[in-house]
Amino acid sequence: MKRNLVFAGVLIATALAAMESTIVSTAAPSITSDLSDLERISWIFSVYMLASAIAAPIMGKLADIYGVKKLFVIGMTIFLIGSLGSGMASTMSQLIVFRAIQGFGGGAVFPICRTIIGIIFENEKERAKAQGWDTAIYGISGVVGPLFGGFLVDVASWRYVFLLTLPIGIIASIFIVVFYKEEVDNVKHKIDYAGAITFAISATSLIFVLSEGTNMGWFNPMIIGLTAIGVISLISFVLIERRAVEPLVPISLFKDRGVVIANVLTLFVGALSIGIITYIPTWGQTVMGNSASQSGLMLTPYLILWTGGSFIVGFLVDKLQSGTIMKSGAVSLIIGTLLLTFANENTPDIFIFICTGLLGLGMGLIVPLLIVYIQSNVSGKELGSAMGLNAFVNTLSQSVGVTIFGVIYSVFSTTQVSVTNGTEIGIHSIFIGTFALAIITFATTLLLKSKDSKQENYN
Repeated sequence: MKRNLVFAGVLIATALAAMESTIVSTAAPSITSDLSDLERISWIFSVYMLASAIAAPIMGKLADIYGVKKLFVIGMTIFLIGSLGSGMASTMSQLIVFRAIQGFGGGAVFPICRTIIGIIFENEKERAKAQGWDTAIYGISGVVGPLFGGFLVDVASWRYVFLLTLPIGIIASIFIVVFYKEEVDNVKHKIDYAGAITFAISATSLIFVLSEGTNMGWFNPMIIGLTAIGVISLISFVLIERRAVEPLVPISLFKDRGVVIANVLTLFVGALSIGIITYIPTWGQTVMGNSASQSGLMLTPYLILWTGGSFIVGFLVDKLQSGTIMKSGAVSLIIGTLLLTFANENTPDIFIFICTGLLGLGMGLIVPLLIVYIQSNVSGKELGSAMGLNAFVNTLSQSVGVTIFGVIYSVFSTTQVSVTNGTEIGIHSIFIGTFALAIITFATTLLLKSKDSKQENYN
């Protein structure tokens, strides 16, 4: 097996999945103009996220059963079918359906790529370097996506935002199909269909509630109904998984202390990240009086140092324990969020740049190692399931973060007479919330073991 070429295919696929999740934002006005359906434009984003969340654990489990190569090809094929359909859609309804298909494929490809990294790189140092590259590529692609999307809309059409993913996806698939070698056992498996169905219903209902509850109202009949459906489905899913011969999400993943803590940390840092990404540009525009472009640039240090931190991890992991590196990242998050609580309308831009840079560095030191930590604490037969579960938690963290910070903003901003003053107080309260979350993140890193016995045996 030519490992470097396989890894190249993984990075291409990761870049594609990351870019497609953000590239559509700049194409939205053009799509609305062409398809004439402004009211449902938000669904092209929401349905992609929901489908991705559902796909990750299901396809991760199937990868453990049937092999990562086969499931990678299936996932990429679904993604490309969705891309082709989205690019050719003539109505908003068609676009939403194909975005759901695309999201399901993307939700499969992303965790399977991380599973492949865990398989082809067998020790912690190699995994950390590889995961650093993967995380950095994901971050860079997410930033480049909107810029590239805007360019395509200006020079051609919004349809090319979707259609140009076809050759890129095919190239990534060729690398994996040709150069990745694996042996899959011929043991007959029992697919957990009941678990998959109840999980899909629960995840869809609860993520929708978290995402739309603030906008629609928490006492809206639809929100109440979906909450009930989500909770009942979740309870049913847990009961089914406890009895299943081959559960969709192996119970052993919840019995492993390291895996549980890593997923909890994923939830915390994901929620913190969405709070910063969402509200820093708004702060720049409404409180500091900057233009939209100037406010957007305030996130540049965040993205650059996240990428830089991801690269640094690969060099530090041979000299320091993973837990120590993640604690350092959490300290950086605490300092960055603490400084943000002192921001006001007279704060110079450079101050915000320093804050977002510290936050980006903290993320870069933590996120890649969370993946490596999970990879090192599960057996090879459960690697796909573990990566699928973590990908789901990562998506869930965005909904949780949006909900928590949305409620904080709503509570504190509406108590003010002036709209401008209300916005400042609301976002400042969110900064305090991120500081509290950073402290909780640091406290959680203290629970991580420096070296798990399973990790020694597995490597």
